[in-house]
Amino acid sequence: MMINEKNISILFLTKYTRNGASSRYRSFQCLPYLKNNNIYYNISPLFDESYLKNYYQFGRSFLNDIVKAFIGRLLVSKNK
Repeated sequence: MMINEKNISILFLTKYTRNGASSRYRSFQCLPYLKNNNIYYNISPLFDESYLKNYYQFGRSFLNDIVKAFIGRLLVSKNK
């Protein structure tokens, strides 16, 4: 299936990076299709690798990681 629209661009506001299973399943698996059809995309995960590392290593998240994530998301929303 080819898409005929010009300059299509998608912003993925995922919860996690590629290492987060839910984001990988819901968003990252469709990226090859988009690339093959010349659809541009940007990915902006809410939580970064340090959040996932802490979550997987300690079984919990830290408040500073959460605050940093939400401030970053507000900045992304403002700039897009």
